[in-house]
Amino acid sequence: MREQPFAFRLDMAVVTGAIDVLFSDGSLADYKTGQPQPQAQAVYEWQIRLYALALLRLRGQAPPLAHLCYIDSGAAYEVAVDGAWLESTRVRAEESIATLRPELRSVALE
Repeated sequence: MREQPFAFRLDMAVVTGAIDVLFSDGSLADYKTGQPQPQAQAVYEWQIRLYALALLRLRGQAPPLAHLCYIDSGAAYEVAVDGAWLESTRVRAEESIATLRPELRSVALE
């Protein structure tokens, strides 16, 4: 399945997105353009782990595999999505939400 939208509640926010490719076994892939860059790679890995967390929350099962695929270069990287990685992703996402929450509340009140 391609471009699979998702939404799930995390803390006081709803996290939404679209998974580029969701395979029948639950594995997922995210496509990127350009060449792999170390700084961007870390951000992309966190992004695909957030997608894996969405699958865990929505389906009750984490994906067995996740890959970042760079369409321009043909490079592909497996991204760890085991329990420890997903827990650290959840914590980081909740910290980000807590940081943004005051700003979001002030916008909603205006």
